[in-house]
Amino acid sequence: MNQMGVTMIPDSADFRLMSNRAVHALLKYSERNLFLRGLVPQLGFQTGKVYYQRTARLAGETKYPFKKWLVWRSMELRH
Repeated sequence: MNQMGVTMIPDSADFRLMSNRAVHALLKYSERNLFLRGLVPQLGFQTGKVYYQRTARLAGETKYPFKKWLVWRSMELRH
């Protein structure tokens, strides 16, 4: 991803607190399946980090396809 000019944040999640200005900048993209982990840092707004302990899921199972997860994870690890 670095070769494409995208700065990745290792182990970042798709849960974010964003300002109204940042959200409006993100909404200018017309694509449906945005790669948020790569795109949000490119918006150019000031950022911060919130650290937390991930706990096991209390109920249910993820619906995210493992193959898709592997593709995204491999992109994150390449930087």
